[in-house]
Amino acid sequence: MKKYLIITLLLLNISVKSQTFISHDFIQPKNTIPFIKAKINNKWAYFLLDTGAGSSILDVGQVRKYKLDFSKIEDGEFSGIGGSKEYYKVLGVNNLIMDDEEYFLRFNAVDLNALVKDIYDIYGVDILGVIGSDFLSKYEFNLDFSNNKIVRKI
Repeated sequence: MKKYLIITLLLLNISVKSQTFISHDFIQPKNTIPFIKAKINNKWAYFLLDTGAGSSILDVGQVRKYKLDFSKIEDGEFSGIGGSKEYYKVLGVNNLIMDDEEYFLRFNAVDLNALVKDIYDIYGVDILGVIGSDFLSKYEFNLDFSNNKIVRKI
């Protein structure tokens, strides 16, 4: 019996050690909302991490600055920050790079000018957009607020 217990504990220990995790740091100014730095279209940008946002969005004004292509979605409406607005499909964005890891993510774009301005005024962070739960759940990220990281098992 003792022999089986030791073998079981050794196997459990081996399986726990073999799990690999990827993590990316985020900043949390004034210990409030998290922002993450990522590269999009070969340019670094900050994004608000928002688990309550169903989709990831970019500020349409910033999309031009980052030289991303976009087209208007006919009869499309975005509801949320600031009410309902027209929104756009961002074209040609197929990767988001955090540290050395590359992720696929489709963005929509909407006028987030008021949000971008407020976040800069309050937190001093100039954001390109919002990374929502579509990205976090697709890659099964967990937010680790005690260590300011998003973490996923690979």
